[in-house]
Amino acid sequence: MLTGDFYNSTYFHYFVLTVALHSVLYLSKCFESLGNLVHKLSKIDLDWFGRVKLIDCIFNLISLHPQICQTMIDENNTIIDRLLLMLNDMDYRVHLSFARRIGVLFQTWDGHEELFQDLCSNFGVPLVVYSKGKTINAKEVLAAGPQLQPIMETVLITLIHVALHSEKVELEAVFMICVVSAIDPCQRELVCAVLDNLSKELQYTTRMKYLVEILGSLLFCWVACRVSFAALVETRHLFIPDAEPGNFLQYCCPWLLPALLHQNSSDLNWVAKVTCQPMTVLIKHQFASIFSISMALHCSKKPGSEGGTHVLQSSILELGQITVKERDELI
Repeated sequence: MLTGDFYNSTYFHYFVLTVALHSVLYLSKCFESLGNLVHKLSKIDLDWFGRVKLIDCIFNLISLHPQICQTMIDENNTIIDRLLLMLNDMDYRVHLSFARRIGVLFQTWDGHEELFQDLCSNFGVPLVVYSKGKTINAKEVLAAGPQLQPIMETVLITLIHVALHSEKVELEAVFMICVVSAIDPCQRELVCAVLDNLSKELQYTTRMKYLVEILGSLLFCWVACRVSFAALVETRHLFIPDAEPGNFLQYCCPWLLPALLHQNSSDLNWVAKVTCQPMTVLIKHQFASIFSISMALHCSKKPGSEGGTHVLQSSILELGQITVKERDELI
C-alpha cells in the first residue's frame, strides 16, 4: 500500500510528469493523423452530403486543435485554405452549411481583420467592401453585373454570422449586408430577416434600435465607397420604418453632411433637393455636428486628417456661405 510520503516524493512527481508528456505526445500524434485524414478526404469526390460532413469535421478539428489546421500543408494548401474554397462549392447546401459555422473561425483566432479579408476574397463574387486593408467601391461591383441569388444568400448568411461573432469586423460586415440590399432589390427581404435575427442575438428589441446606433459609421462607409444615395433612400425601411425620403435624409444629415463635405461630394446638391432645404440652411443647421466631426478628424493626425482641416477652413465656409467671423461665433 502506497503511503503519503510516496505521493509527496520526487519519484511520484516524475511519474506524473512522464505520463502527462506521453499523453500530450499521443494526443498530438492523434490530431496529426486526423489532419492527414481530413486532407485526404478533401481530395475525394464526395457527394453534397459528404462535403457537408467534411465541413463539420474541419470545424470540429479547428475547435480541438487550431494549430494543426494552420500548419499542416499539403500541395501548398492548409486545411483552412481548403475550407475557404468550399464557399465556392457548386451545391447551395454545402456553402450554406459553411456559412452557419463560420463563427468558429472568429472564436478561435484573433486576427479578425485578416481573416475577414480572406473570407471576402473567397466569396467568388465582387462585393462593396470598406476595411482597413481594402476598399472596393460600388462602381466596380455594379460593372460586374447581377450575381446568382443562391450565392448572394450565402454571402448574407455568412456575413451575419461574422457580425455576430466578431466585434472587430461587425461594422464592416453589417455595412456590406446593407449595401447588398441597396444594390440588389431581390435580397431586401432576406436582408431584413438576417438583420432582425442579428439584432435579437445582440439583445436589441428591434432592428432599428441596433442600426441607429451604428448609422453614423455606416453612412461614412457609404460615402467612402460611393454607393448611390438614391439606393440609400430606397432601403430606408431598414433604418426607420414608414419615413418619407426627405425626412429620412434630414434624420441622416448630422452624419451624412460631414462625410460628404470631407469627400468634396457633388451629392450634397442632391441631398438638398430631396430634403427641400437650401444647402446653406442645411449646413448652418448641422454646423455643430459638422464642426465636431471635422475637428476630431483634424486633431487625429491620421491618414485623411487633412480632410477635416479642409472642411473647417474652406468647405463649410463656401458651401454654407458663412464668414470666418460667423463661424467663430457659431463655435
